[in-house]
Amino acid sequence: KTVVQEGTGKPAQIGGFSVGGKTWSAQVAGPRGYEAGHYVASFVGMVPLSKPRLVILCAVFNPKGVHWGAAVAAPVVHNIEKIAVREMHLTPDAPELTDWFDRNKRLSKQDQELQEDLPGQSL
Repeated sequence: KTVVQEGTGKPAQIGGFSVGGKTWSAQVAGPRGYEAGHYVASFVGMVPLSKPRLVILCAVFNPKGVHWGAAVAAPVVHNIEKIAVREMHLTPDAPELTDWFDRNKRLSKQDQELQEDLPGQSL
């Protein structure tokens, strides 16, 4: 929960639902050690936290540009969550929470840095 509401997993937050998740990035191991410039960017999200119905994992191998799970994989999970909760007719459990991509408020320094890592996205 903290990763999505306060940490680097903010891009996974959808409006009206409590979302939990974890970001991670890893360098790819090869036959002689870690492969320079090869990464896996990942995010796993769960929604709604009050009564979990979905667990979604996105792992992107060798992403172009940045290789952080928050910037590469969390937005993918966000999009899947939005569609899935609608299609599954899930009842929002946190109406006070806003969608991370729909916000147009002043951004924290962390959010500004994260937005710079998400080309083509707006807050």
